[in-house]
Amino acid sequence: MTKDTEKAFKIIYCEYKRLRKAGYSKKDAMEFNGNSVYKIPAFSKWLRPDIDCALEELRKSKYLKKDVTGDTSITSDGIEYMESKPKEFFNDLSGLFDIVSLFL
Repeated sequence: MTKDTEKAFKIIYCEYKRLRKAGYSKKDAMEFNGNSVYKIPAFSKWLRPDIDCALEELRKSKYLKKDVTGDTSITSDGIEYMESKPKEFFNDLSGLFDIVSLFL
C-alpha cells in the first residue's frame, strides 16, 4: 500500500469512527453514499484523481468495495486491518481528527 493510500484509508477509517461515536449504526457508518467520501473534510486539500487512485488501490486490497450505484463502503476486512493498528498509527491525523476521543 502506498503512503498516500495508507493516509487516505486512515482518513476514511477515522471518519467511520467519528460517525460511530456520533451514534450511527456500524452498517451506516461503513457506507459512503454517492460522493460523500470526497466530502470528508480531511480530503479538502486532496485532488480528486489522487483520492480516486487511493480508493482504487483500497478496493483492489479488498479494504473497500464499490457497488453498481457508485457507493463506497469499508469492508469488514478493512475494519479488522485498521483495528489491529495501535492508536499511534493515526497520530499524523491529529490535526484533522480528535484522535484521542475516537480511540477511547
